[in-house]
Amino acid sequence: MKINCPHCSSVANIRSSRRVTRFTRELYCQCSNLECGHTFVALTEVVRTLAPSNTPDPEVAQQLAARSAAGTEQHVNGCELSLTPLAR
Repeated sequence: MKINCPHCSSVANIRSSRRVTRFTRELYCQCSNLECGHTFVALTEVVRTLAPSNTPDPEVAQQLAARSAAGTEQHVNGCELSLTPLAR
């Protein structure tokens, strides 16, 4: 996974991470540009299934299906982003 520094756009190294929920992790990042030196936390989240699991957990499948069916609306950097599920 590649993360870029939001200040100087250099590649940032993921130093560690911690599980927040079953679907979300916090990534502790450090900019590789020594002149910048920014350290920050980023989030990574499972939002939908592309190919079904061969060993599905019914609880996970139900939660992911609910997210997809709702056409999840999120706010990203102050801009509303509306995600609509693709027709199958």
